[in-house]
Amino acid sequence: MKTYFRFLMCTIVASVLSLFIMEISVKNSMHLIPSTKNTRSSTGDHQNSTETSGFQPVGDANESYVYSAFYDNRDAPVIRIIAILHDHLTPDVFKCVSRIEAEQRVFYPAVLEYIPEPKWGYKYRSGIITCKLLNSSQNPEIISVVSSSTLDTEPSGNPSNYFHVQNHTILQRNFTRCVPAFYDFHDKMALIQMMETDLMFGMEMFIMYDFRNSTVDDVFRYYQRNGVLKLQQWNLPINTSDIHYYGQLAHVHDCLYRNMHQSKYVLFADVDEVVVSPLLKTWHGITDKYFRNKNRAAASFTSVFFPTFLNSTTKNFTGRSNAMKYNMTYFLKTTHARVLPKQGARSKVLVKPEFVSFMEIHKAVKFYNKAYHECSISTNDALLHHYRSKYSIDMRTPYAEDNVMHTLSEQLVPKIFETFSNI
Repeated sequence: MKTYFRFLMCTIVASVLSLFIMEISVKNSMHLIPSTKNTRSSTGDHQNSTETSGFQPVGDANESYVYSAFYDNRDAPVIRIIAILHDHLTPDVFKCVSRIEAEQRVFYPAVLEYIPEPKWGYKYRSGIITCKLLNSSQNPEIISVVSSSTLDTEPSGNPSNYFHVQNHTILQRNFTRCVPAFYDFHDKMALIQMMETDLMFGMEMFIMYDFRNSTVDDVFRYYQRNGVLKLQQWNLPINTSDIHYYGQLAHVHDCLYRNMHQSKYVLFADVDEVVVSPLLKTWHGITDKYFRNKNRAAASFTSVFFPTFLNSTTKNFTGRSNAMKYNMTYFLKTTHARVLPKQGARSKVLVKPEFVSFMEIHKAVKFYNKAYHECSISTNDALLHHYRSKYSIDMRTPYAEDNVMHTLSEQLVPKIFETFSNI
């Protein structure tokens, strides 16, 4: 009996060992595409992962970088690739390539379009490389960008970047907010106030771009665990002084295409800004009124500065003690500068992403179809509150008082306090 038992144990051990060796052999023999995901330290919850395509070099003499790729079939099928590149490159400087078998590659013509911007004069600009697929049946899962000049010397076109093409077809939510890259950001209360206020109005998802040197990781993790935040690692590969505001226009368009056919509406606004609508009360209320016209693709909110360096209000409101203890500026700083009347002057925009092709920071500038257009939302219906700690030339007189946030304090102050305490 003992002999049989020893024989049985030896057989099991040998089988397990054989399977283990086989698994290692298979893994080592596979041709692995470079990973396109980075992960942030987490507590084990899968929603803490930081999903990102990540900047990868084209490998050309112009030091071009590509970030993400999206399938777009609104017209002829194409793939849009978000890029950061030198200014003044020609439209035909790139080609796209996909591998359909181990050694067989398919090349696609590509057109570079720079994202519209003022004449800032930086070395680098944000752009979109459009890969023109030959027919509707072509839908590569992996795409790469190579320079046309490289193909002259290396016809095989060995790429230095690989991207999974994101192809969204199912609408998942109504409202998403895109927030610019966080750099050297430390104000946890400002972030929590913005998110809780937006959530109360009906925002469903936030997409944020994390650069570096911020100390709000615990806030990120909290909202990731609650399923309302997706964090993109914005590992900018160039000197920040060589491009406008950490490549803001690049991640604006990444967020635009990332939400196409996933979110019905997308708001683009900074972390120190919040839309307040005392009359329409919710995001649904705003869109029900302003997007009745089927050709309306965007709506802009007029901005008004609330300088946080001014004295706090002396008026009483529900939750005042906690608001003062934790410096909840939305309720304490009620003095604002003159409302900026001109569309595009610090305004921020809500868009239907499948109708927009290009955006500036403060407005949509090119629509998928000429029939689509942008409108301005009446200041009686909603305002973009901009809570700024430093003086700006746009903080024009006369100043006025606005206590609309006090009408929300009974519901909102306890929620902000609870979230801050949990974090």
